[in-house]
Amino acid sequence: MATKQSIKFRVKYLGSDNIDSPWLAPSTKEYKHWVVVVQKQMGADYQKMSKLISLVLNHVEEQKQIRRILPKSEWTLACQIEVVTQQSHKHYLLIVGADVVTKSKSMAYGAGTDAYDYSNQFFVVGARELLQESRFGAPVKTRLVNGNTFHEFDARQPAVYALGLKLIRMLMTQENIQSDDEQLLSE
Repeated sequence: MATKQSIKFRVKYLGSDNIDSPWLAPSTKEYKHWVVVVQKQMGADYQKMSKLISLVLNHVEEQKQIRRILPKSEWTLACQIEVVTQQSHKHYLLIVGADVVTKSKSMAYGAGTDAYDYSNQFFVVGARELLQESRFGAPVKTRLVNGNTFHEFDARQPAVYALGLKLIRMLMTQENIQSDDEQLLSE
């Protein structure tokens, strides 16, 4: 388990056989609709989130990603993050993903190379334990992960957005992903 300021966490990557749906939406039409809705709702916050997701997708090993090629190249990274603090023990689902806009810029792979450009970045946040706090809003749907039900919350809610960024930063810590952009890494 990794530790970040008295918070212990463990990231477990999920394959397509571990989750009922690793995508934002089942169809391309629904996917585009929800990305546009999220972009409008988040406004300037969407830029920060999209940069973080692109950074993660470019640095996490391709074997850990789930890809849907047709009708569009959509790549996701799905993981279960177990978070333990002195007060709680929670299990979260984090899915980050995007459309691949351009293929490899170079033959180099691995940390530090910007191998791909992305658009329509998104994230999905779910929790195995129902989040009782009203600031998260009601669950919008459920997803099955290794036989366990995770309640998905609306990423447009400020508290869900903040939790999503926190989980993305935990993933970055796990993968030792860094950025020169201090604003990108700030809370």
